[in-house]
Amino acid sequence: MSSEYREIVAKIGGLSCAMCAKTVEETLKRLPGVYDAAVNLATEKARIVYDPSRIQLERIGEEIERIGYQFLGIEGSVEENELKSAKRNLIVGWISGIFLFSLKGVIYPEIQFLIASFAIAFAGAGIFKKAIGAIKNRTLTMEVMYATGISSAYISSVLATIGFIPQEFNFFPESVVLMSFLLLGKFLEERAKKRTGEAVKKLVALQAKEATVLREDREIRIPLTEVGVGETVLVKPGERIPVDGTVLEGESFVDESMITGEPIPSLKKRGDKVVGGTVNRDSVLKIRAERIGKDSLLSQVSCSTTKVGSFRR
Repeated sequence: MSSEYREIVAKIGGLSCAMCAKTVEETLKRLPGVYDAAVNLATEKARIVYDPSRIQLERIGEEIERIGYQFLGIEGSVEENELKSAKRNLIVGWISGIFLFSLKGVIYPEIQFLIASFAIAFAGAGIFKKAIGAIKNRTLTMEVMYATGISSAYISSVLATIGFIPQEFNFFPESVVLMSFLLLGKFLEERAKKRTGEAVKKLVALQAKEATVLREDREIRIPLTEVGVGETVLVKPGERIPVDGTVLEGESFVDESMITGEPIPSLKKRGDKVVGGTVNRDSVLKIRAERIGKDSLLSQVSCSTTKVGSFRR
């Protein structure tokens, strides 16, 4: 890649389905000066490769905001803020909806209009903003369907309030409660994503960063990325096993609780399989590296955990 290009990982807020991710990705790719873009729905992050001499980062952020999503900065951890925002919207929506339902037929339609308008404008603004952005980009996302249902009930209620249609079509409470159910789903989704992200971070932290390999009868400490398949890896007591492989020499107990959940260490001897990320307890083991990096069991588990959010769709 030419040195004039810059690669960043940006946090994108408001992604709720695969079409949302696709919309952002296609929008970014159409920008002049953007070399490549890939959006991950589960982590809500976008890898963007662009030419700073042709397009500024601020312009990229503005375009993401224009289509109804949030540009939350470069590689920043904002899951907690997103969860708080979703919780706040949920509380406003449910309080308003319950109030309207409990006093339906008691308070004037004009007061219902004011309460419903405030609730939808405050708590449901994100739904409509993303829906408008999706329509502009000629894509059908879940927000478009959400916004259609809420706006249909709301507009019908407004027409009933001004006497254009019968009062039986006043659905202010229903429109707010419908929105609240959608916000509840959004809140649960944000909480699940936060927990998933924490689980992935814990798994990644278990991976060793370096390994001791035997080359020409010499012990060499090298980065894990430089270990080749088939090489002999030396693991001393107390160290994490850096690769998936087979024991060539030695006999030792290995703590595999992070994989199996079993607290009792397992005895490993010649010919036994070992998993990267587990801990060698007692003696030196010589291991033949068989699966490294993205092919290792730990990496595959991390990827599977990351994709949980998209599997729910």
